[in-house]
Amino acid sequence: MLASTCRRSARHRVRLSAVLALALIGCPSSDEAPSPPVDMAAPDDLACSLSPRTHLEFLNACTTAQSVDKRPLLPLLRRDGTLPPLP
Repeated sequence: MLASTCRRSARHRVRLSAVLALALIGCPSSDEAPSPPVDMAAPDDLACSLSPRTHLEFLNACTTAQSVDKRPLLPLLRRDGTLPPLP
């Protein structure tokens, strides 16, 4: 009985230590200024990729193909950018 109580107590201390460590790691010190939010959707470099290796680089690979303007014609589009409800 004493051994199981000691094991539970040791597990509890390990869990408490892990939670405390994660909390301290995740909190910035008071001296650091918070970093501004970064727009993850916009890539840093919008130029074409000369030697593509990843999916995103293949999508942005340099090519001699003709550019296509993909703006659909939506005759029912209202001035506020909405469409009428479906029937």
